[in-house]
This record gives sequence, structure tokens and C-alpha cells, in this order.
Amino acid sequence: MKLDTLLTKEYETLSEKELLTKDMSASKDSSLELLWKKMYKKENAEVLYLINKTPKLFSFLSKKLTSISYSTAEITKLCFTSALQKNLAIPSIYFGCFLSCAIQTHYDKNKETKEYVLVTKHFERETMEYSLNGLAYYNNGPTILIDGDSGDNTCSLMKKGTVRILGNVYENAGTKMTGGKIIIEGNTEEYCGFRMNGGYIHVKGNTDPFLAKNMQGGTIRVDGKINDTQIVIYSRMIRGKIYNKKSVYIEKK
Repeated sequence: MKLDTLLTKEYETLSEKELLTKDMSASKDSSLELLWKKMYKKENAEVLYLINKTPKLFSFLSKKLTSISYSTAEITKLCFTSALQKNLAIPSIYFGCFLSCAIQTHYDKNKETKEYVLVTKHFERETMEYSLNGLAYYNNGPTILIDGDSGDNTCSLMKKGTVRILGNVYENAGTKMTGGKIIIEGNTEEYCGFRMNGGYIHVKGNTDPFLAKNMQGGTIRVDGKINDTQIVIYSRMIRGKIYNKKSVYIEKK
């Protein structure tokens, strides 16, 4: 299945208006959503302790997620959960990490399933910045379509797989990634490709300053405008290649 047709059956049937207004949480909660709500309400203190220790947070979430069964459609549905509200003190990266870990855990248990959909276009930027950072964190094989914008640290530490974002991406896209492919249909903000050590990032829009800062390997292609006010002096790019409109912009070996 091509990425541009990568939609679950349930999501594919929704019109634009229905997508923005449909109360997806009105139906019976899935096991995945029940787990999220339980952890969100009762285990926030433990999660807060782990929030700046992302590897341990992922290990913590993985153990919880491995114990339940859920489908790819339930992962998509979770993007519409009523438990995601900015006034309820969810740590900024937690929900994004939960979605990312749900995808990776499902993929590891069901290797034949390779395609997942996350829907973010109904969120305002304030909610995105508050609760939806870290989408596709540690991605290691799955193909993910993010329908809308994506917050900070999208695809950080990605190893393999393909992630396509239909909107813009905030800061630090592809930080420390070692493999895989990121396709961004819109623009990226600062530090795209920060400490990137492999893989491929294709930005179809424009980039903000500090592109490829401390980049150690891999390739970045930008179809739009590169904001180069900082890239030459401060990016400290070590190795890698950057293309702009199919021409080599910077290459360091």
C-alpha cells in the first residue's frame, strides 16, 4: 500500500467535517484507551519521574502495553480520546511517547502489520506543544502516517521504517536518528536533523535555522527554502549531505 493511501478503513470513511467533530470516544473504550486513562489518572507521579528518562519511560510503557491486545484502528482512535485535555497536567511528551510505544509494541508482536495512522490535524498548536511531542520516537520498523502537524522530537532516535507527516513538524525532527526515512510535506522548525547519524529526511517545505546541527551522517533533502542564517557558522555539521532542490547544498565526508 502506498503512503498516500495509508488509512485505516474506519478513518478512511470519515469526511473532513466528521473527522473534526465526531466524538470517537463516545463508543465503548478499547483496551488501549482504558489503559491510557488508568495510567493517566493513577500513575502520573511515576510517569513524571520517568519523563526525562525516555528509555526508562519506554520500557515502563512497553511492559504495560505488552499485557493487552489492541488493533491498529484502536491506535488511531486513541488520537481522539477525551482524556487528552491540556488542563489535566499531562507531561508534554507522555502522550506522544504512549502512542509511539503502542505502535512499536504492536509491530513487535505482529510483524505482518507494518502500517499505522495517527491523526493530529484536529489539535490546536497549544495542545500539540503540550501533549503530542515525541511521535514516532524510537521508531524501529513500522510505517507511520501522521495526518496533520507533529510536535517536537518527532522521529527522535529512529532506527528504521518510514514516517510521513502531512503537515508541519516542530523542533528537533529526526534528532539522533540512525536509519529510516522521514517525509515531511510541510515545513520544519529549528534543529531538524540535530545529531542525526544516518537515515534520510525529505522536507518538501522550508526549514528554520540550525538545520543539521552536529549532524554526523545521513542525508537531508529540502525542496523549499533553507534558512541559512545560522547553518554555515553554527551548525557544526560533521558528516552527511544536504540537498536543496535536488542540488548538493552542503556535503561533509
